[in-house]
Amino acid sequence: MISELGLASPVDMLPGGGSEIMISVKDITVSGIKKDSLKEDLPELYELQKVVERSAWHQDWSVLDHTLAVMDQLQQVMDGAPEKVSKYLNEKVEKHTRRELLMVVGMLHDIGKKETIKEVGDEIRCPGHEDRGALKAQVLLPKFDLTEAEQAIVVELIKHHGHVHDIITPGNTERDVQLGALKKAAPHLFWMLLVFCQADTMGSQLQKTIPIEYHKRIDFYKKAVAGFDLISKEKKKSSEEETSEHSE
Repeated sequence: MISELGLASPVDMLPGGGSEIMISVKDITVSGIKKDSLKEDLPELYELQKVVERSAWHQDWSVLDHTLAVMDQLQQVMDGAPEKVSKYLNEKVEKHTRRELLMVVGMLHDIGKKETIKEVGDEIRCPGHEDRGALKAQVLLPKFDLTEAEQAIVVELIKHHGHVHDIITPGNTERDVQLGALKKAAPHLFWMLLVFCQADTMGSQLQKTIPIEYHKRIDFYKKAVAGFDLISKEKKKSSEEETSEHSE
């Protein structure tokens, strides 16, 4: 719980005790952010302009610039997704579609980097930013017109996106086992994580710094997402078999 960590509760952080919804998810756009449309309601996002990393993924690039690049790439990845995946992303969770939730994730996925940035050898990185960002998102998300269930999904995606990047690191011999475990543990998040992490990679500078690794990662994501239909059919077949057994 956030309160156990000594942070203000989401309600306490909102004007008027939390009764006012200030940010409409449907209005979130890269062009709007560039025009400072959220600067008053979400100053924490704009503070990332002063947070600058130096690593293979981010070469003296502000976290805000990376965030906007990821949101751009995410839009393109979702627009070009296979039909079955596109249908899945366009389904509503409650009030909003998975596609809309992913755009919120894109905007807030590195929100914890301001508090975690540090020198690590010759690099400037943000270790643990996923966990810190998930906590920070819990405070910020009540400002959005999201249901509690939708907020929870966004928080979990922020928390686990770094885990996926680690799993698919080229040379990881346990990749398939680890991905299988992740899918089993969080089937409601798995495909959204893959779509998001592809966009996060595309919105980085890895293509310039380590192009071979970049292409291996992107090829993996494309093949994995292309398997969505096959896996869906397997799940459907399993469900049909269970229904048949129960009816006997």
